[in-house]
Amino acid sequence: FEGALAQAEEARAGNGSAASQDSLERALSLYSGDLLPGSYDDWVLVERERLQQKFSRAAEDLILLLEEQRDYQGAIRHAQRLVRHDSLHEATYRRLMRLYALAGDRAQALRSFHACATVLQRELGVDPSPATREAYERLLKVETAEAPAPAAVLQAIPLVGRDAEWARLQSAWRSAGRGKPQLVMMRGEPGVGTTRLAEELLGWGERQGVPVASATCYASEGRLAFGPVVSWLRSPPLQKALLSVKEVWLSEISRLMPELLGEQRAILEPDPLTESWQRQRLFEALTQPVLGRRKLLLMLDDVQWCDGETLEWLPHLLHMAEAGRRTQLLIVLTGRPEERREGGSLDLMLRDLDRSGQLAELALKALDLESVVTLAEKIAGQQLGQEAAADLCRETEGNPLFVIEMVRAGWLDQEREAESSKAPATGVLQPLPPAVYKAIMARLADLSPEARNLVGLAATIGREFTFDVLAHACKALEVDVGEELLVRALDELWQRRIIRERGQDAYDFSHGKIRDVAYADLSTARRRLYHRHVGEALQAVYVGNLDAVSGQIAGHAEMAGSPERALPFYTKAAEHAARINAFHNAEMLYARAGPVAEQLGRPGDEIVELYSARSQMLENAGRHDAAIQVYRDLMSLALERGDAAIEKAAIASLVSCYSDPKDAGDPECAQPLIERGLLLAREFGDEDTESWLLWSKMVGALHYGTADDAQMAGEASLAIARKYGLQERLAYVPVSYTHLRAHETSS
Repeated sequence: FEGALAQAEEARAGNGSAASQDSLERALSLYSGDLLPGSYDDWVLVERERLQQKFSRAAEDLILLLEEQRDYQGAIRHAQRLVRHDSLHEATYRRLMRLYALAGDRAQALRSFHACATVLQRELGVDPSPATREAYERLLKVETAEAPAPAAVLQAIPLVGRDAEWARLQSAWRSAGRGKPQLVMMRGEPGVGTTRLAEELLGWGERQGVPVASATCYASEGRLAFGPVVSWLRSPPLQKALLSVKEVWLSEISRLMPELLGEQRAILEPDPLTESWQRQRLFEALTQPVLGRRKLLLMLDDVQWCDGETLEWLPHLLHMAEAGRRTQLLIVLTGRPEERREGGSLDLMLRDLDRSGQLAELALKALDLESVVTLAEKIAGQQLGQEAAADLCRETEGNPLFVIEMVRAGWLDQEREAESSKAPATGVLQPLPPAVYKAIMARLADLSPEARNLVGLAATIGREFTFDVLAHACKALEVDVGEELLVRALDELWQRRIIRERGQDAYDFSHGKIRDVAYADLSTARRRLYHRHVGEALQAVYVGNLDAVSGQIAGHAEMAGSPERALPFYTKAAEHAARINAFHNAEMLYARAGPVAEQLGRPGDEIVELYSARSQMLENAGRHDAAIQVYRDLMSLALERGDAAIEKAAIASLVSCYSDPKDAGDPECAQPLIERGLLLAREFGDEDTESWLLWSKMVGALHYGTADDAQMAGEASLAIARKYGLQERLAYVPVSYTHLRAHETSS
């Protein structure tokens, strides 16, 4: 590292900018992070600081060279790394804003300011410097007075009334440090503060130098298998850890992160997953970057909407971490108390971890009166009277989100006006949900027309969103606001804390309830219009990686009233999930595709194929009874529609399930169906199904009939197979004859 820096200095002294650039790039590639991050000896601290400063100066020099060459993308890449290295260095954010602006990406330039302001407020409790603010105002091309003052809008929400819960989280972290990796499940009603408490822990971890990563699950259609895991792996700490993962494991991870195949390392494209047991290797690969860190804090928000594959992987990760005893790992989940369905994926995961002693559960309750008053006064910047405090606590029932929204919506001003006129503050006190809905609506109504339209479109997306998706969707609407107004509207939503930055390049609503209110305010016609344009925008933006968003596109198409557009994307998403052995996710998607195909009146063979694929996913997931129920549902559909072809297929599939000895087969249940199936097979001239049913009849006779009946059915099946060259039947029937001979001998 230092040798490459010396070469860069020599080249610069000799005016060799190209050689200097090469040496700087080589030096930065050799710097893989802080020196001995787990050691705090005096000599290590001094040496670590010296190397950090050398890295920062080298990165700044390289960024300047690349900017002079107008290689803005290269300069941006190194500036982003410098921000990850020192997230509190404002000058780097300003440089990043300038580079994005030079590259013509004003939205990302704006987002860089948002990230800077948020980090400074969270970590230091200060606002951006005048120089950074000036750069931001130049970027927006507006007068200073037109934008809300950062000191007012960036005020951090204080954490109050959670001392006991905070102590439990600290205890779990200490337990993880003693070789017992932990998962904390925090539950609470929407708005009670589970997310806020988890984020406080992540902020605390960052200040301690602990790598942290967060992900969020969404209720919207199209959840992606292992989606939260991929979000974690794309976070800066785990992106760095991926650099140390062996190529054989990266090949497996590329099933979920195809961008890895385009990087410089020799990563081979993985072979298709054809057997369910191969998923264990994928699970093993996903643990590698996580267990490559000495300390790690992970957060997963709204786990009640998490995919089944992630929930199956988390216990594997924690058990591996405990066995290795190298990583101090704490995973914090947030969710709602009513969403733990007995026997569901989440319930099974928590039971597993409870048995291994790696689970801690926290239930967050409403705030008491004292905490409500403290929170409201900190948000409002003024004291509350005794009567106002009692009214606010009664209206909000101690829910922190509701307190914040009502105070921000001007509830205290209404209270003072009411007191001055000796009238009740809000007339007759209404039930809580309408009061809070009214408070949030008041905040949304105060937005500019452009921001108000944008918030409805963003709410329709139903999850985190990027500027590119918003821009594509806006262009498709009847009135395209243009990039200038779109950037300003997005900034207004951020300034007013309607949205916040999420991950590397996305935004999300500051709370899901605000999204819900914004979406509920849209008319039915406008919702359908927005869903159509959001789906089209996703398809345009992710045209090179549709697998990642096919489920979302399908969900938006269905909500837009376009089932013919939804069906192929549901199928594509299900097939992708099946390829990576994400059986829970694939089954869910096939379950969505089936009714859509029925609604469209698709041919019977296409409907049968979707039902069969769904049943196969359930079989692969070990849910044999549920797989059989799918074919029973198919039989009911056939009888309802009077479709003999679908009935024949349903009978053949049910008989196959009942005759399969691997999953507690019950040939006796198959017998009543076989005669009807044989009649339909002969009616349709389907020799393959006829031979199959005769073979199944023989299997049933071996168990519940006579040897003569079995032999007669077997010979008939074999005769059809020979006549029509049915190779699979020619293989099956002789094997069954072997069992028949053994049966006769034992008799």
